[in-house]
Amino acid sequence: MRHKDLLNDVVIKLKSYPEVIWIVLVWSLADDRIQEDRWSDIDLKIAIKEWSNLEDIDLTFLNDFGDIFSYTKFFQNSSLVYRVCYSDFRKIDISLHIWNIDILWKSKILYDGTQNSNLMESLSFLEKSIWYSPLERKNDIEKQFWVISSVVVWKIMRKDFLIAYHLLLEQVKLCVELKMIERDIDDWTDVHREWSNIDLFVFNELWKINSNDELWLLDILLSNSNIFCTIMSSETNQNKKSLLEMIVEEMKKEL
Repeated sequence: MRHKDLLNDVVIKLKSYPEVIWIVLVWSLADDRIQEDRWSDIDLKIAIKEWSNLEDIDLTFLNDFGDIFSYTKFFQNSSLVYRVCYSDFRKIDISLHIWNIDILWKSKILYDGTQNSNLMESLSFLEKSIWYSPLERKNDIEKQFWVISSVVVWKIMRKDFLIAYHLLLEQVKLCVELKMIERDIDDWTDVHREWSNIDLFVFNELWKINSNDELWLLDILLSNSNIFCTIMSSETNQNKKSLLEMIVEEMKKEL
């Protein structure tokens, strides 16, 4: 499959860095029960030595594996995350960690640079501590939702409609996240590729329409890209919008 070559190339390059201790593949591609498809992405967790600086790890070599459509780099908790999407919509997420990795229940060790015979045992122990608590997150969402509600009231009364609308969209995101948590718990869809009846929430409750047509969502995606390019007008953004439109047209033919 098309992800195998990219994964092999990235791992070979990362293994050459003396700072790298472990390379671990996580999520769907690490689960042999899940069939890889065109929309699968590569998720890697990389542990580096304690004395290393996360930002010193040079990942510019990712440019060598195709034309990049989008790229972002951000800190998440104690890790540094690189998210790259190529123009053919292969996607790879690489998160860098100092020494320790919280191994997920779906994981494969691709490289162990420690020569530590107890590594597998220690990783097995880490697998037992689930990093994500749905109930805790639901409680957090509940608090966030009502705090946002109060701020929206203030913003509307001050006629700050731009911020009010922004916060209303944040509330929509929180509602969708709650339904994602519900789906994960009820249908065990942690890979987020399986469909369930809960997905109808998007059409029947969130948007109040009688449809579950993927074409409608794709049209919203294109509309959003048009709005964005109107605000952020540049040749680069226009080219990306054109590429997105081409990809969407291909997807529509498959539906």
